[in-house]
Formats: sequence, structure tokens, C-alpha cells
Amino acid sequence: ERGSRRSERRSKRREKRIDQVIFSYYTITEIKDIKRRWKNSDLRPHIKKILGQAIDAHLRGEYVLTISCLASMWESLIYNKAGITTPLQQKKTKEKFKTLSERNGFDDVFSEFYDHFILGYVNSPEDVIDGVSSRNGCLHGQYKKYPNKKASLNAILLTDFIISFQTEEDY
Repeated sequence: ERGSRRSERRSKRREKRIDQVIFSYYTITEIKDIKRRWKNSDLRPHIKKILGQAIDAHLRGEYVLTISCLASMWESLIYNKAGITTPLQQKKTKEKFKTLSERNGFDDVFSEFYDHFILGYVNSPEDVIDGVSSRNGCLHGQYKKYPNKKASLNAILLTDFIISFQTEEDY
């Protein structure tokens, strides 16, 4: 048991060091650069405005606003990138996302990410993973505590990842 606690403390310290490196890279300037890229994207103007305001909320430290807003946009952004024009069942959307990620040179791990984190079947506060944004958990209010900066940054980075996908027309 003692070895387990020691290992857990080392793991927590390691995670904190990794978080420090990530936060030192994703400075306010870098976050504003992401916002600028989104503003210059081919997304519809009202979507750009929504995404920009989500970034602004992050910069103000209003992380729950960022996560809630961006998580609610992920499926729509995927639809846009995959050329989906009518709502699909989640299984079909997952298949389209898998095709989209493969076309962009990503392994199956990214389509699995869609199932576990974008949809993220979080049905109770106990299912929430600290620092990980889940669309399902977010939209159904399954937070154990107020989301932190790490979770907000992860939501921004996931959104940026989806927006950066090349569509079929881009090839």
C-alpha cells in the first residue's frame, strides 16, 4: 500500500510538470493566435463569433463557459468537415469521423477518441475525468467540481484539431 501511494504521488508530480510545460507553451498569445486562425477560417461568420467568445471566456478564466460552448459545437464542426448535411445517428457520425480522421492521416486512436471523449459517455459525476472535457458530461451537467484551466485548454485544442481537418474538397 505504501508503494502504491508513493507511485501515485510521483504520478501526480509528473502530471503537474507536464501541465506546466503545456501551459508555458499555450500562453495568452498562443491562445489568441488560435482565435485568429479560427476567425480566418472558412467557417460561417456566426460560428466564428461563437468560437471567438468561447476563447475570450477562457482568457477571462470562465472555463465552464468555454467548455460548455465548445463541447456543444464539436458534432456540428465534425458534420461541417465531413460534409454531413443532415443529422445522423451517433454510430454513423462516428463512422464519418473515423473516415475523416483517416483521410487526414490519423490512426484509429483518434476515432476512438471521438467515442470516448467527444461523445464521452459520462452519465454521472463519478464518470467525469478531471481535466478532460466530455460533450455528454458537459451538456448534462455531470461536473463534480468547477472545470479547471486544463479542461478548458483541452476543449480549445480539441476544437482546433477538428477545425484543422482537411475536407474532401481540400484535396
